Amino acid sequence: MSSTSPRYPPPGGRPPRPPTIDDLAARAVVSQDNRIPIKSLLKTADTWRNRGQTYERQQDLQNAFVAYASAGKLALEIIVAHPDYDTALSKEQKSSLVKNGERILADLAGVKEKLLKQREDWDRKYGVVK
Repeated sequence: MSSTSPRYPPPGGRPPRPPTIDDLAARAVVSQDNRIPIKSLLKTADTWRNRGQTYERQQDLQNAFVAYASAGKLALEIIVAHPDYDTALSKEQKSSLVKNGERILADLAGVKEKLLKQREDWDRKYGVVK
């Protein structure tokens, strides 16, 4: 291992400060390309939600937040604005999308609460960095 390789936590130091919610939200992966078929976007949103659940079970809260944020943005912003939304989805599918979107938001809120607590704990233990 090279002496320049990062170690966490660094010897004699403190671990890096957890990222802010805004930093994590900026990492959400979402493409707003109306050429992508709406059914593909639905599948992608479901995949991101499944990833979020997996990350959350593994206690990888930062990646869980990014995955849930990606799923939520797709389900509640991108898909509903797609030009084929009104014609490609039935009333039942639209209702299901809304319900799934609400579940994603609830999952996201739960992870966000845990991340905020982690950051508060870090600040309390190591002092606020400016």
